[in-house]
Amino acid sequence: MRIIILTAGPVLIAGGIFCLANAGQNYAALVFPVGMAMLLSGLIEIAGYLLAWREPGWTVAEGGLTVMLAAVALDNRLAAPEAVPMVFGMWLLAAGLLRLLNAAQRKGEPPAFRFTLAAFGGLSVLVGLCGFYHPLITALPLTALVGDMLLLQGISVLVFGAGLKKSGGG
Repeated sequence: MRIIILTAGPVLIAGGIFCLANAGQNYAALVFPVGMAMLLSGLIEIAGYLLAWREPGWTVAEGGLTVMLAAVALDNRLAAPEAVPMVFGMWLLAAGLLRLLNAAQRKGEPPAFRFTLAAFGGLSVLVGLCGFYHPLITALPLTALVGDMLLLQGISVLVFGAGLKKSGGG
């Protein structure tokens, strides 16, 4: 499972870098590569869970959530630019909460791993909440905000995957 999960993070990171490199573009021009990165990452997380079964269901829940948002993005249901930060914020908020629950459930794991998972979970929740207030608190272009969210989630998945080796989860 560890190797599979470790491949999901770079996919999201690549999507985030792509968004940041094209921050001046319209979101509609970037929706396909972003949606495909999210779809691939979510499917990888689900496959990692299905092939390992030793991990709690938080991994498959996060992967399923990512696949659902990718489907919404790829189906062009986020046509209104005002909805994009809120939907991506909701995704990051839910993924952060799942990461926090995952950290809390790992009682026998090394404290450093649990703390790191919890820290990224908390950061994801905070950045997700910022998505709800995007027009009020940030001057970031929409694509840069989405890129930042993808980068954070990708790094969070990488941290989770890297910790699985130490924790015996895969």
